[in-house]
Amino acid sequence: MLATGTIIAGKYEVESTLGSGGMATVYLVRHLTLEARFALKVSHAHSPGLLQRFVLEGQLQARLHHPGVVKVQDIIDVHGAPGLIMEYVAGGNLDTWCQVRPLHELDEVRRLYRALVEAVGAAHSAEIVHRDLKPANVLLTGDPAAPMPRVTDFGIAKVLDSASSPTRSNMGFGTVAYMAPEQAYDARSVDKRADIFALGCILYEMITGERAYPEYNPAMDEETRRRDMDPRKVRPETPEALAQAVVRCLRFRREERPQSCKELLVLLDGGSISGGVGATPVPITRPDAGHTLPIDLLGESLPPVDAGNPWLLPGILVGITALLAVGLGFRLQEPEPPPESHPLGAPVVVNNDPSNEGSTGAGEANGSTPAEPLIDSPPPPVGPRPKKAENPKPPPPEEPPGEVLISSKPMSPFTFRGKSYKADFHRLSAPPGDHLITYVGPDGVSKSISVEVKSGKEVGACWDFNINDPCL
Repeated sequence: MLATGTIIAGKYEVESTLGSGGMATVYLVRHLTLEARFALKVSHAHSPGLLQRFVLEGQLQARLHHPGVVKVQDIIDVHGAPGLIMEYVAGGNLDTWCQVRPLHELDEVRRLYRALVEAVGAAHSAEIVHRDLKPANVLLTGDPAAPMPRVTDFGIAKVLDSASSPTRSNMGFGTVAYMAPEQAYDARSVDKRADIFALGCILYEMITGERAYPEYNPAMDEETRRRDMDPRKVRPETPEALAQAVVRCLRFRREERPQSCKELLVLLDGGSISGGVGATPVPITRPDAGHTLPIDLLGESLPPVDAGNPWLLPGILVGITALLAVGLGFRLQEPEPPPESHPLGAPVVVNNDPSNEGSTGAGEANGSTPAEPLIDSPPPPVGPRPKKAENPKPPPPEEPPGEVLISSKPMSPFTFRGKSYKADFHRLSAPPGDHLITYVGPDGVSKSISVEVKSGKEVGACWDFNINDPCL
């Protein structure tokens, strides 16, 4: 910790400590020559990977020139540790804004949230995904009665299409209450739609005063994330546009969310976007008629039949009845199936082998049984009769479970496979496959990692909150 009055780099004087966390401490400093105040963020990291990530944070924020993003002015040396010189924002943050008065005017919610979406959209335009959007990382500035948002803390941000990202694969980073399901298992593979999910969580909290998902819930299971999080269940007067923005952003499958901040702004303005629920019905082709019917795969009702002609419906029913009668007559006149033995050899067998999917035969194209061979067709090859299907083999026995050795530094509580455990070393059994561990650190920040369990094997999992990285 830097004491008040400490001179840094010969030009900054420490005035106070603004806050401290697992990764860094932020100080209020004064430039001795300019007489201007700045925020100084000093890293606590020691590992090369975390130091690289801290410097990357400064580089990313320095690249963004938008009034809704906190500016980074410089990177300096602070007694051997890197420090970011940032503009000082004195208005608190969105987390405090939500807590001081849980239910704000909905017009104010929309105004403030729209500015936030525009700021995140500016980062996305620069191919930067924040990956840790939450109310605590949105500072507020300007008139307290009508504040404006300023996005900060790009410490775990990702540059899209960058091979230099320090994030490891199969590792979840972020804050659980605002983390997209796909981000929990592999933070490296996420895209802009993970930020869209977090924006949905933030909007839900701004409207209702409650978090969409509990902080300490592993919350990555599909059942939890598929719940319809309509804020009108808590606050019925919520306008349709705000409610739809929340519901669409919090879709479990990222393909069903708004695909960009631009689409999210369209929803906020009461417009509609393609994809997901409400998409245009997908036409499918009837194999027996060769024409298209507007079948709605999303379960919406089809347009009603025109009732302008009073004889239309009875005529359709009579026609259907006649077709059924004709079909039944042909069915009754069908010859008996051929006997077991065939005078020309083995009986004709329809090949349902999936290895023949590449065939372009007419019968396979529409899934129907091929027609009887013509009289002048060559006879089928003579050969042994096909064997009768043997009794199905019993399913293979389940693989024996593996064991996960779970710990943390300092010892912290965690959740594993839907159960909560106290702060201690644990040896837990689990079936083979990928499993999520969510730790709750000393400062209340959650970290999630994914471990692969193999049958009959042990695997270790440990998170070090002192360096905010897996244990060395």
